[in-house]
Amino acid sequence: MHCILEQTDHSSSASLLLEQGDPQAIFAHMLDPLIAWVGNDPSEWIEACESAQRIVVPCGRQESDGDEHAASLLASWSQAGWAQFDENVLQLDQQMNEAKIELMIRPSSSGMLSDAICTMAWARRSEDLGCSLMLDPIGWIVESMLRDVSDHLSRINDLCVGCEKIGAVMIRSVRHDQAGVLVESSIGEGEIDSAIIADRLGGLIRWAIDAGKPIVVHNDADLKLLGL
Repeated sequence: MHCILEQTDHSSSASLLLEQGDPQAIFAHMLDPLIAWVGNDPSEWIEACESAQRIVVPCGRQESDGDEHAASLLASWSQAGWAQFDENVLQLDQQMNEAKIELMIRPSSSGMLSDAICTMAWARRSEDLGCSLMLDPIGWIVESMLRDVSDHLSRINDLCVGCEKIGAVMIRSVRHDQAGVLVESSIGEGEIDSAIIADRLGGLIRWAIDAGKPIVVHNDADLKLLGL
């Protein structure tokens, strides 16, 4: 299944993921991370997203501050920090299970699951949880990695292929905004060569499709760039 990322003005969500070919078939609500992690009652999300079967919670900011913000997370990567993160996810997982809604965690460089290595380690020790990962490989790319982005994506691909904790894979790009900050973008509008994305993440994409896991993109044009 291929899904298209659509923007919405819904007050409680950042975006909707719609199933390609049926604009009425809502795949998931993607919550704003500030809503998700600041202590709001998850029951409010369930009520607001009652038409969705899945809720996606970004782990970290959707548009990170790059290297500087990633460095600021070092203090959180302690045993106590991981214990708190695991407890937060456990509570969310239990509440979503009771509501019969699938919980998906979207890692990024600006959160606890800040790279492929720690994310895969977390996935292995969280096998008993019902939640899954919406993998976003480009979300781990920060400014300093752009020069060698091809190598970084190859390593991400090799580390993540076959991880059963993955519930969906988002394939996108990044670009610099007017302030020079690296922000999320479609593949076609991004600054990473689309051929590099398609080639270096090709194994992950093919594995996800074969395993029946949705591929999420920003628009139909990106599907063509990926050869899908």
